[in-house]
Parts: sequence; structure tokens; C-alpha cells
Amino acid sequence: MMIQIHGSEFFKVELNAPTMAEDGVHLDYESVVESGRGLFSGHSAMKIMSRGTRVTGNKKAHVLWGCLFALCISSAQGLDYFAENGIASLNLRQHPSIATSGNRTYVAYQGPGEDPYVCSYDHGTGIWEGPVLAGTSLLRDGDNHGKPTIAIDDAGYIHIVFGGHGGYNGLPGDNREYSFGKNPGPEMAGKQTHMRSDSPHDISSWTEMQCTTGYISGYGTYSQLIKMDDGDMYLFYRHGRHPSDWTYQRSTDNGLSWEPEVIIMDAIESYTKESWYMWFDNGPGDTIICGYSFHPHTDCTGHRENVYYMRMNCSDHSWENAAGEILSMPLVKAKADAHTLAYNSGGVMIKEALVRLDPDGKPWMIFPWSVDYVYKCVRWTGETWMAPSAIDGSMNKQEADLMVLSETSAKLLMMGNNPATSKWSVSWYETADAGETWRLTSSIFSETSPHQISSLYLDGHPDAQFLIGGLRTGKMYLYGESGFVPRPAP
Repeated sequence: MMIQIHGSEFFKVELNAPTMAEDGVHLDYESVVESGRGLFSGHSAMKIMSRGTRVTGNKKAHVLWGCLFALCISSAQGLDYFAENGIASLNLRQHPSIATSGNRTYVAYQGPGEDPYVCSYDHGTGIWEGPVLAGTSLLRDGDNHGKPTIAIDDAGYIHIVFGGHGGYNGLPGDNREYSFGKNPGPEMAGKQTHMRSDSPHDISSWTEMQCTTGYISGYGTYSQLIKMDDGDMYLFYRHGRHPSDWTYQRSTDNGLSWEPEVIIMDAIESYTKESWYMWFDNGPGDTIICGYSFHPHTDCTGHRENVYYMRMNCSDHSWENAAGEILSMPLVKAKADAHTLAYNSGGVMIKEALVRLDPDGKPWMIFPWSVDYVYKCVRWTGETWMAPSAIDGSMNKQEADLMVLSETSAKLLMMGNNPATSKWSVSWYETADAGETWRLTSSIFSETSPHQISSLYLDGHPDAQFLIGGLRTGKMYLYGESGFVPRPAP
């Protein structure tokens, strides 16, 4: 049978009798692909075996298709998922996972071997391309700190940054990591890696932008790429492992070179074990907003506390708090507490804080509370931060993002586990009273296996707002205003 996968390229697929994989997993079908691109196996609707070139040095990566969909069994309406090779694929912190240029959406996620994969979707033709193996991560053994972030520059080139969990000894560049000599670690600590597509709007091959003078630091974790309207690109990350500075670098030439790091949170000058978890996104005009939480590194259980907010004015790179007070940078905890604290958790554990703005630029912040990760919301009224309100206590292990529609109304996307049913669901909640109360308005997804969501991508195509990824199933979904974006069946 002939299957159209990528534009006008066709692949010959022979469907044979059921067989047994080497690892003992039963395969319903074995698909032999004669395309000069490799041998792939398929089971049920799809089974993906990664076959791609490993990317090293500064050589061009003429990347083989990271996987080929052996569409043996599927409905005539198409598949509601677009890939089946996501492995611990998404995280709200490493974002964005989606970028849009014109009528085409690009998505990046983590696949087998902690490597990054990229797909693209044309909203006009309905054609998916990929997944393509876009680089090689040094992280292994389930270290998921290096999930990819994606952006598109003004020339149409696609950029991803991935692969870092502090960096290893021997990387070029300064390592300001404050850890009493314990870190950086061995090669397993990874390297923050920057890849760029070889051609505009084309995901088929990639080149590594080398980590040397004028490029990004390899000592990075929790990479976050932000593209501004004027074409500048910012990369935010924690420089090293625990505890380390949070820094950013700027590129003014479409990612060809990067300015030296600028420190935001200074873990060296504090001379205490201070760590932070920070989340950045585009703000109104020429600004970048930041929500963050504190991790007292004397507690190595993952305990985090407090919620903070600030924003950067990219015109002069000054920072200010919600009241508009200019901050003296970089910050340490004493200054953060005095000037940017949105909510004091009183030592109770929270998880990472995320921020969105209402149409007037006032921040709303959401964060998981306590060990059950039940989300709460705080809001800046223009004069003070309101007391937190709970959103839904019936589910635990929650992940969420927010879109603020007006001064009093907002929609919240939540994924969580219902202890009563053991199911993982993705749902929309809404508030009409400025976050005082929330109600469930629709459920869009429910599975028995654990899943993850990406952050919301609100500046692109309305049909490409966020991703859902299975933690164990590997299935990847793209969702928007029209529902799931299907991959056509043969």
C-alpha cells in the first residue's frame, strides 16, 4: 500500500503477519518501509522506532525521519493524535512548545533517549510533517530537565534549545554555579544545546549553533525561548545545577549570535543556598513577564514556597514589580521578598508559579498548593495582591495554565488525576468574579494513564493552543478552538 506522509513523498509499506519484537512486546503488524530512510515497525495504529542521525559538533544534521507512521489500523476520519513517540514529553516550565508562522504551526517535544523531536502542521492543507529528530541530548536515564523550547525568527528559521541539566565539566564558557565544587557534573549533566533549521520553514534538517563565544552557554537548565515583535530573541535559563544564578541572553540577529549572560537571580552573592524556579513569557508591548517561586536548597526534597512576580522592560532591560517600582538587579531573596512577593505560603510547599496578564496588564498568578498540587490563584488588583482562591480540590497532581479575558473573567486549562476514578483528565474552568470562584465548564480529555500538558500558546493559530502528551503511552495531541488537530488516516 502507498501512504502519503510528507507532501508529495510516498512510502511503500508492506503489511506482514503478526510478529514478536525482540523485547517481547507483541506487534500486531510489521511494516517494512522501502524509502531509503530506514526500517520501521508498526503495531496497532502506530508503533514508532526512532531512526535518525545523531547530531554532533557543528555538522549539518541531515536528519532522517525520526519516525514513520505505519498507519495499519485507523478510522477513516483520521487519528486524533499526531505522534506516538513522546516520552515524558512536556513540561509547563520548559516552554513554549509551540510556534506559529503564517498558516503553519511547529511543535517540539521530548522523545526517546531524551532527544528533541519537531513536527509541523499546515492549517490550510491539513498536512502534518514529521516527527523529525532535531538533535541529540546528552541527558539519559530519564533525566527530563532538558525538554525543548521552540521559536521562529524573522527570517523563518526554526530554533530549539534543549538538553541541559547544569552542564558538565569541560564545556566552554564561564560556569558561575555556586555549589561548593559539587557541580557541574559528569557528561550525564547534559549540555544546553541550540539547533537551527537549515532552511526557513523546513524541519527536515538541522545544524547545531556551537556553544562558544557569542553563543548560548552550555551550562543551562529549564531553557525558555522568547521571540519579541521587534525580532529580538531572549533565552532564559538557570545557569547550572542547584543552586545557580538565573540568567538571560539576547540575540539581535535571528539567533546567529548571543550577547553575554545577564544575571537576574544571584546565587553567588547571596552566600546562602538559594534556588529559584522561574517562568517567563511575552508581556504587553516590549516587555517580558516573570512568575517564580523559592526553593530553600537546605531542603532537598523538592520543597518550594512563596509566589513572586516582576517584569522586564526590553527597551532598557530594567525590571519592575506589579506596582511599577523599578528593581535593583540582580535579586537575592531578601530583595525579592521586599519588592516582588505576591503570596507568602508560610513555609507550606507549593510548586512553580505561572503568570498571565489581563487586558489592562494586571497579573494573575496560579500555582499548585501543598503535596497534592491543588491549584490556587492570586491576582493583582492594581493596589494589592488578593488572597488566594482554590480552583478545584477534587483532583490532585494538577498542572494548569491560564488565559485572562477581562478584569473579572478568565479561563483555566487544567490537567489532573481524580483519585476516585484514577483517571487523568484535561478540562476547562472559568471564573466570572475575578478569580473568587471557579467552575468546571468542559472536559476535553480523559485517560487512565498519566499525561502532561504544555503551556498555552496564545499568540498563534487559534486551532493550535496547547499540547497533551502521554507520560507512558507516548501519544502526542495538538488542541485548539476546533478541538484536536487530526493526523489524516490513509
